[in-house]
Amino acid sequence: MKDGNGRLKSFANILDNIIIIALKYCKDKFILRGEAYE
Repeated sequence: MKDGNGRLKSFANILDNIIIIALKYCKDKFILRGEAYE
């Protein structure tokens, strides 16, 4: 049970990292696109 919980926690951590990276990437892409339009 503890092992499963730990696995779930690490999976949530990985998911958080992916979301953060994705948001950062989208933000950078959006900023670059905005500069290109100006």
